[in-house]
Amino acid sequence: MCQIYEINEHSTNNCLNLPSFKECLHEQANALNSFQWPNHVPYSQTYNPSWRNHLNFSLKSSNNNAQTSKPPLQAHHNF
Repeated sequence: MCQIYEINEHSTNNCLNLPSFKECLHEQANALNSFQWPNHVPYSQTYNPSWRNHLNFSLKSSNNNAQTSKPPLQAHHNF
C-alpha cells in the first residue's frame, strides 16, 4: 500500500512521487530547524523596566492588608 496516496495500486517504495515527497519533507524539516526566536524571553517585547516598582504590579502585600483582605470562607452544614 502506498502511504503517500493511501492506495493499494503500488507500494510506497515504488511510488513515482516518493523523491519529491522526501524533498518536500526535507525542506520542511530544514525550515523548522532554522527557525529561531528573537530571544528566549517570552514577554521581552512587552516588558517595560519602569513598571518594575509600580504599585499595581507588585507581588508584595500592602500595609493595609487587614482592611482589604476577605474573611476566610466558612462551610455551612445543614444536618
